[in-house]
Amino acid sequence: MKRKLLVPCSLALLSVLSLAGCSNPYPNAISLDEAITYVSEMDSQTYSYYDVSYSNYFSADQVEIESGSNEGTINNIVFELPSSSAGVTPSRIFGAPLHINATNFTYNEDKSGYTAGVNTIYNMMVSSDNYRDQVIVEPTEDGGISFNTYGSFINCVLLSVYKNASGSYSNMQIKGDANIEFVYNAEGNLIKEKYTNVDFYRDDVNRKFECFVYYTYHN
Repeated sequence: MKRKLLVPCSLALLSVLSLAGCSNPYPNAISLDEAITYVSEMDSQTYSYYDVSYSNYFSADQVEIESGSNEGTINNIVFELPSSSAGVTPSRIFGAPLHINATNFTYNEDKSGYTAGVNTIYNMMVSSDNYRDQVIVEPTEDGGISFNTYGSFINCVLLSVYKNASGSYSNMQIKGDANIEFVYNAEGNLIKEKYTNVDFYRDDVNRKFECFVYYTYHN
C-alpha cells in the first residue's frame, strides 16, 4: 500500500512545482491595448520647464563624468521644454516622449497603426517586430505607468552620452542585450529613463555601461 501511495504524492508534488515554475513574474503587467486605455484616462498635465538629474555614466550638457565611476549625480540642470515634433517632445537619452496622453499614445484613426508616442517608446526598447510581447507595461503605485525590457536585444542610439575629441557631445550607437526603463507619472510626464547593458553586473569595469535621467517639472 505504501508503494502505491508514493505515486500520487509524487505527481501532486510535481504539479505544485510546475505551477510555481510557470507563475507569472509580472502579475501586474498589462497589454499594449490596455496601456492605451490607461494613458487615455490619466489626468494629463504639461509644464513649461523641467529639471534633470543624470547618472555618472552619462555625459551631456557640458558636464564631464569619468566613465567607470559610480559616485554621485549631477542635479538641477534646468531646461525649457522645447516644442514637440509629431506630438512627441524628445527625452535626453533616448528621444522618448517627455509626455504621453490620449492624443499621442493611441491608435491612428483607422487603427491601422499606432501614433508617435507608442511607436517611439516601443521601437526604442526592442529591435523586433514582436515588441508588444517583449515590453513589460505596468501601472505604478502613484497612478503612472512604466515600460521595461529585461535582457532584450536592442540596436539604438543614445543621445549625447560622451564627449568626443573635439570637445562636443556625441551620440553613441548601442547594440546588444540591455535592460531599458521608462517611467511616467500620473500626469503622463516622463520622470525616469534608464539604460543598463546586461554586462553591467560583471566585475570588468570595461563591460559596465549604465545611464539614467530623473525628471521633475514646473512652470
